[in-house]
Amino acid sequence: MATDPPLDPTAETAPARDDTRPEHRPIDVDLERVLAVLPDQRYRPMRMLGEGGMGEVELVVDEVIGREVALKRLKRVVVADPGARDALAQEAILQGRLEHPSIVPVYDFARTRDGELFFTMRRVRGRSLAHTLAEVPASYSRVRLLTAFVQVCLAAHFAHEQGIVHRDLKPANIMLGDYGEVYLLDWGIAHVATDDLGAHAGSGTAGYMSPEQARGGREAGPRSDVYALGAILFEILAGTPLHALAPIGDMLASIANGVDARPSVRAPDADVPPELEAICVKATALDPGQRYASARALSNEVERYLEGDRDLALRGRMSHEQAAIAAELASRAADNTQVRGEALRAVGRALAFDPANAEALGTLVELLTQPPREVPPAAAEEMRANERALDRTRSRTGAAAIAVWTIIMTTTPWLFGIESKIHYAIALSTVVVALVLGLLRLRYPRADGFIPSYLVIGISVAIAGLGIGLHPFFITPGLGLLLIIGATLSIDTRRRFLPLVAGCLAFVVPVVLEWLHVLAPSYIALGDVLCMPSRMARLSNAMPAGPLALNLVVVVVGVLYTLRFRAALTDMQRRNSINAWQLRQLLPRLDPRNPG
Repeated sequence: MATDPPLDPTAETAPARDDTRPEHRPIDVDLERVLAVLPDQRYRPMRMLGEGGMGEVELVVDEVIGREVALKRLKRVVVADPGARDALAQEAILQGRLEHPSIVPVYDFARTRDGELFFTMRRVRGRSLAHTLAEVPASYSRVRLLTAFVQVCLAAHFAHEQGIVHRDLKPANIMLGDYGEVYLLDWGIAHVATDDLGAHAGSGTAGYMSPEQARGGREAGPRSDVYALGAILFEILAGTPLHALAPIGDMLASIANGVDARPSVRAPDADVPPELEAICVKATALDPGQRYASARALSNEVERYLEGDRDLALRGRMSHEQAAIAAELASRAADNTQVRGEALRAVGRALAFDPANAEALGTLVELLTQPPREVPPAAAEEMRANERALDRTRSRTGAAAIAVWTIIMTTTPWLFGIESKIHYAIALSTVVVALVLGLLRLRYPRADGFIPSYLVIGISVAIAGLGIGLHPFFITPGLGLLLIIGATLSIDTRRRFLPLVAGCLAFVVPVVLEWLHVLAPSYIALGDVLCMPSRMARLSNAMPAGPLALNLVVVVVGVLYTLRFRAALTDMQRRNSINAWQLRQLLPRLDPRNPG
């Protein structure tokens, strides 16, 4: 593990306003005063920037040069420890050797009169990559983060070329400056690759150290840094660490055994391109020999992605994998809408990788041409929405038909004359009840869009009332048949026989009442002549135009209702046909004789 946690010489995220800062001093320098500054007086303390297990970093002012710098020294509790002194000296010398734009330069390495070692380095401002990934500010896009990652890779590769391995690469040790700078920090446990590695075995930070570091072996080298860079890339893409936070023993086991390094599996909503996913997998391979040979090779792969050089072969392979998954799911999707949905999503992923994948397109055709036996919940809701839209036409037309029926009943005294006020009241009241129920249905429709049962029963009662009051075989059958057909077209399949049963009862009840002698006969046979007297109207006084008008009204209202219903169905079929045609344009031309 890390012997000294990372020290961030730029702990603040933005420079504080300070009118005493050196840049506000005159440019002219008092040479005599500068030369008179003693080493112990050169660095004037300002404030602490951070501390770790053995060291601490302080912001100081260089009185000779006139600038703010970061000074790192050992903490008082270990200042006399020879091992700690050697580690600080090695860090200062190794970091000082690495003159690279993304490595903080060392300005001075010295000791005080008391023998306390320290070194100074550039003070940089910004935020660590760890802080950036935790905060996810809008200004840090994926491209910006990947560009910074490339700079870190190049800095690590530069160190590798000098024979130095960092061994503690992690987001907390990467600083993103306020003006686009990128710095690789904390070289406290870095070592020269030619050195004996045994003393440093196991060093690093759990979650980012390589398997060979976790095993405590002696082979940690540049490819160990490549592993850590791959773990950092995974976290940039997935938004979560490669190795989940856990007790140290569990984390070391996770590192040693390996985890799935595909961001699309750990973070399916992150929309990670397959090229970057493949880079993560290769960079974090358990076997160092399977990783990228260098940090530069890793950076080159990321740069190729950023430049738009897509790996078409890889996309083809991933498309084939998803198409195979889709085909397997489709084979058992007949009775399972959830599996069918997964199959369609796999087809979508396959076509996203390769729009011309014939296997995926064939599976799509199969799924679309063989609908499931069960209606998926979302499709069922869409059906209900269509039924509700269609119901508006049915309910308005049905209410209008009952209203016409009511008007006819109210004009009966003028068309025919009244024989029995009681029978007329029975017929008229039942029709008015049906009208009220129809208006109630129009005002408060069912959630599923179908006709309510109370209205079907109300219509049947009105038909029976007209049969009782007027005649069961004259005019009543035409009006009744019209309304029963309308109710049948408006009812759901679970109650599809309700209008038939209720309508038949409505026709039968008046006749049964006649057989029981509750009602007067509605017809009398006089030889070869069949007479049909009316119980409520004086049909003998009726003009021939009256019955003709009533029958014409029945026919006209029936045709108008049918036309309105047919228009609504035609519009729905038109939209469905257009949607189906548009969908077919996405599919391959299976039959060259059929252009679509």
